[in-house]
Amino acid sequence: MRISVFIHFLGIYLLCICGAIAQPQMELSPEIRKKFVEDQTAYFAKLDLSDHQKRGYEEITRRYDKQLLSVEWSALNAPAKRKRTKSLNKRKNTEMKVLLTGDQYKLYLKRQKEIREKYGEG
Repeated sequence: MRISVFIHFLGIYLLCICGAIAQPQMELSPEIRKKFVEDQTAYFAKLDLSDHQKRGYEEITRRYDKQLLSVEWSALNAPAKRKRTKSLNKRKNTEMKVLLTGDQYKLYLKRQKEIREKYGEG
């Protein structure tokens, strides 16, 4: 039950962040939102995080999502935003690599790529 609540919370949280980071004029349809939540639920089940990892994953994600949103809404020009976003994602991935096992980290990177491709982050 606790894992299910965590997965749903994180899925919805990431969906909101994904929608906010994606192109501002793009709104996700209810079908896409539903699919995203389903994908995230399956993803977290596969990750099989320990309680310690769940707390760390959530803290890292929350911290970097705030920073990424501030870059997105900043007055920086497009190349500067891309450079800053790339730098933040690299630092986030470095922290995730320390937190996760090798297999979990590979799955994490794969999911990040899927999100960028499916939901317009890059």
